Amino acid sequence: MVSSQLALHRYATARESRVVTALTLLKSHLF
Repeated sequence: MVSSQLALHRYATARESRVVTALTLLKSHLF
């Protein structure tokens, strides 16, 4: 139970950081 929640949290944070990285790359290309 706890391990599954930890994995889900890790997946969510990884996905979020990926989105942030993509946004910063887009901003650097646009401006």
